[in-house]
Amino acid sequence: MKGELAILLEVFHAIHEKHPGASLGLAVTSDEERGGAYGTRFLFEQAGLRCGTAIVPDSGSLNDIAVEEKGTLHLKITARGAAGHGSRPWLADNACDRIIGALGRIRASFDAFNDGDNHWHPTCAFTVVETQNRVPNRIPDRAEVTCDIRFPAPHTVAQMQAGIERLLDERMNLEVLVAAEPTHLAPDPFYLKVTEEITGRPVRLIREHGGSDARYIARHGIPVIMTRPYVGNLHADDEWVDIASMETLYRIYETYIAKKLGLSDTMTQGRMNR
Repeated sequence: MKGELAILLEVFHAIHEKHPGASLGLAVTSDEERGGAYGTRFLFEQAGLRCGTAIVPDSGSLNDIAVEEKGTLHLKITARGAAGHGSRPWLADNACDRIIGALGRIRASFDAFNDGDNHWHPTCAFTVVETQNRVPNRIPDRAEVTCDIRFPAPHTVAQMQAGIERLLDERMNLEVLVAAEPTHLAPDPFYLKVTEEITGRPVRLIREHGGSDARYIARHGIPVIMTRPYVGNLHADDEWVDIASMETLYRIYETYIAKKLGLSDTMTQGRMNR
């Protein structure tokens, strides 16, 4: 996202430098990975921010424009038991055993959704498993797991949550960390035309397995453009962004915005190349 933010900052500066007062705004938030409640959601649902078209560089690729995103449900499941000594497990109620049993049931329920290699079905990843226990010969009385659930329409948050709750026993409780329904986006057709002209290649409308802050914008009927440079290994040690594609995306953004706002064709399409 730092690479994509650099593009937006350069475009924003270039257009306002040539055309002071142009109807172009820039919002930078920092909590998208945790649900966006205090960033984009606040801006559009509480502060009343609106725009004619929004660019969110968080999905897709140069010629791949995202028009559909899966819903997101982050859950924390806590199991409670009774502590004991590791040499006498029959005298304790091992919270780890309860969590492990729940994980097996949850995994089996999501395996049943599998419809092939395109993965356009509900999925569940266990991202954090922990206990406060720090000694090897003590059986813990509490254990937790965090689940990252993604799901396409027509599945809903309520359906996904209810399905998990049915798999938990009476000594487990569930906390919702993030909940978002699947999102359908409507990009500006003119942006697709500009992209094809600059890249010389056709545009594809794609579906994305992840979610983004675009959902807070699209629900107000605002066209959202979801694209980005070439990137890879997201959230891994060797995450990367391709510099050449950043320059191409800069030209696409600048050309699209200038023409959309009816500005002069004298825009400096060289800032990213200096």
